[in-house]
Amino acid sequence: MSGTTEVVPFPTVPLTGLSVSCLPEAIRVIAAFSSATTFLAGLCSGVYEDNAMKADRRSFVGRGLALAGLAGTITGLDSSAGAAATTPTGPSFASFGWEVTNLNDNGADAYFEVTSNMLVSAIDIDVAFMITGLPTNPGFAEVLCRAAVSPGGRPKFYKGDAGASFESPQSANFGTTRIHNPNNLNVGDDGYLLQNIFYSVILKTFVPADGAASSTSRHVSMALSLVLNAGDYLVFNMSHAGVPGDGEMQVVLRYALT
Repeated sequence: MSGTTEVVPFPTVPLTGLSVSCLPEAIRVIAAFSSATTFLAGLCSGVYEDNAMKADRRSFVGRGLALAGLAGTITGLDSSAGAAATTPTGPSFASFGWEVTNLNDNGADAYFEVTSNMLVSAIDIDVAFMITGLPTNPGFAEVLCRAAVSPGGRPKFYKGDAGASFESPQSANFGTTRIHNPNNLNVGDDGYLLQNIFYSVILKTFVPADGAASSTSRHVSMALSLVLNAGDYLVFNMSHAGVPGDGEMQVVLRYALT
């Protein structure tokens, strides 16, 4: 064969379905074929000559197949690796509920720590009030229900407040509220916007002597982008006035870790 040139077809090795564990065997088969047909040096061009027989098998494996790149490609063919790469990560959900069975011109709070950085994309809060016995005197009942973020630490509460309201600072992003009252109505307001409160609902009902049709409830679904950091707290308050009764709050959070 001296002085002649011959084109030798290289075996095709299908990679579809090939896992990393099969890679050494595939290399061994290809290398064996190369040794038998003696065309190591001319593999890339498909042409070899007698004076090209000096390339060794390691050179062939390293340059001809470019295994460094090939190994990375074949890794993705493994079923477990492919599944890990394509598994979608959807939102997470968490919920809790709490109840005060003897609201009587007073209130209480529930709060907990956020232990991971997250983005809360939706919140559902359901609140309800009912009497637990016939009233001594007919009258109104109301429950103010609020939820807020306490950034970086536990919430603080106003001392001596029967309603157990949590402290909420005045927002520096808004001015004070003003009331236009040409009819001299009895008006009350907070006076300014409260920072970090993301939910505020008032339940009001009239309780007749027989207690009929006095229960009241409200469900609120909120779509929002509430950024929470580990170490923040969420705090929930129910503050009551009027005819005594039972108040309950149920909360569902939709969130994704960040």
